[in-house]
Order: sequence, then C-alpha cells, then structure tokens
Amino acid sequence: MRARAFFVAFSVGASLAAAAACGIDETGLVSDASTDATAPKDVVVADVPEPMDVQIDVPQACSTLDASACVDAALPSGWTYLVAAQGDASCPTGDYEDEVTYATAPVAAGNACTCTCTPSGSYSCAGAVSAGSGGATCNVETYVFDAGDDASCPDPRFNSPYVSVGPTPAPTSVDASCATNDTGSHAFTTSTATGCTPGCAADYCNVGDGFARCIVTTSQSPTLQACPAPFTHGPIAVGAAGNVAVACSGCQCAASPAGPCTAAVTPYSSDDCSGTAVTNGAIPADASCATATGVVDSFLYVPTAPQATCVVTASGVGAARFSQSLTLCCLP
Repeated sequence: MRARAFFVAFSVGASLAAAAACGIDETGLVSDASTDATAPKDVVVADVPEPMDVQIDVPQACSTLDASACVDAALPSGWTYLVAAQGDASCPTGDYEDEVTYATAPVAAGNACTCTCTPSGSYSCAGAVSAGSGGATCNVETYVFDAGDDASCPDPRFNSPYVSVGPTPAPTSVDASCATNDTGSHAFTTSTATGCTPGCAADYCNVGDGFARCIVTTSQSPTLQACPAPFTHGPIAVGAAGNVAVACSGCQCAASPAGPCTAAVTPYSSDDCSGTAVTNGAIPADASCATATGVVDSFLYVPTAPQATCVVTASGVGAARFSQSLTLCCLP
C-alpha cells in the first residue's frame, strides 16, 4: 500500500486523476491542483538568469537484475533500474545502494517575477488657449492663441488691467512609453525525491518502504523522454536544483502623464513682452479673471509639460523549469 501511495503522490500517469493527485504535469512542473502538504519543499532563493547545467551521477543498476517477475519487457537502451520514493528517504533493506537525492517539480515562488516600469518619452501641451479681457469678468474681448511647447508672447492688445488666460490644454503623448523591468527574486521551490540503485541480489519486484519500481535515463536532456512500456507512470523530471531557472513573462506597463499641463503667465503693457511686468505676481492660467497693476497689451506664456509616468497593468508570471534533467518512469 505504501508503494501504491507513492504512485499517487509522486508519479504522473496518463490519466487526469493521477496528474491531479500528484500535481506534476508532463513538463515536470507542479500544477495549481497540487495541494499535498506532505510533499517536502526546499526553498531555493536564487537569481539565476542562466541555468548552471549541473551534472548529476546516475549509478547503473545490476545488468543481470532479475526483474522478470514484474517487468514483461527488456530494459530499454539508455535507461537503468531505480527504486524511488517521495521525500528524503533511506534506501530499502536488501541489496540497494547509491542513494541519490533529486530535486523535482520546480515551481516559481510568489515574488519570483516582480514587475516594474521605466518611463521614457514626453508629453506636449500644445493646443488652443483662450484669453479674455474687459471689465471685472474678462468676458468682453476674446483672443485665442496656439500655446505650443515653448515660451511665447501673445499680443492681444487688450489695453485693460483685466485679463484671463486658460485653461491650459490637456497633455498629449509625443513618444511616451514604458520599458518593463523584471526585478523579481527568481526564487523557486522544489520537492525532493530519493532514488536507490538495486544491486544484483535486490528483490526489485517486491520493494517496499514506500518505494516505487522505476527506470531512469542514464543521461540528462533538456526535454523529457517518453516512458517505455510497462513503465507508464510518468514522465517525471528529476535532477539538480542548480539546473532550474525561472523565466518571467507577461509584465505590462502603461504610460500616463504625471499631471496636467501648467503655464506661467506674466502680463506686460508693451506689445512684445518687453519692459517691466505690470503685476506683482504671475496670472494663473486657469481661466480666472485677474487684475494687473497696469494696462495689459501682451503677456508672456511659458508652458510646462508633465513628465511621463508608468503604472503596472499586468504582473509578471514565472515558470520554473529544468535546463537539463533525467526522466523518471515507474510501473503503475
């Protein structure tokens, strides 16, 4: 019964039920259905943009091992016998040796793929702006000018101390954009599996102690191998944690202006913004009617465009995978 429980918790079969029970899909990744609280998790915090391709030893099983009682097929080339258990276990009693601890089922940690954004480009405050004058309400005379993005000197020749300017245009993007940045930890978790090599005197077909009867590839590969019959529970990727890397994707950002367009307005009695300003302070560019200290014929309009800012619209999603791993397949 313990060996059968191992299949359910550790192996990946063709059936959906087995896949859901163990939570490992055919790429060796844990699915969202994995909720096995008994599976040990080794937290690996590693910013590993490039996998290290750590080699792991694959001890060879006895070439004359008698597995005919439970295996109705010859051992395929490139594979060797192995008994495997979930977690960190001791090898079964009998002729078993070369205990190897494998990492399996890598999963990206929650903070593995934090997304930030870097703004670039600019906004424009060009557009039509109205100015008014005449009486304390500034609504008798109207003058419209193109604000542009540089300082200008509109010359409405109001010949009045009353003047209003504004409102300023809404900012429009010139080439504002956001670069996405992966600032996550690239951390991941793995489960642990124990593999033991049967010697020539091992009772492979009657192994107990929570171990399953399996075969494993003798060399690592970037892809999982198909499981040969009758070892149909799998394939499962096992290997070294140093061969796991987290790839992040899906980060998205949106650019927006940091605020509205603003402008400084200074009135002059001249028609070219020369001489001394006829006010003790700048006139607000909010369409309110202000009173200058003298007659206004022109005014200096100095616009300020807002800076580009960014907001994260989609967080990054991490996928943890082996760059090189062994393929483990077990008997049902």
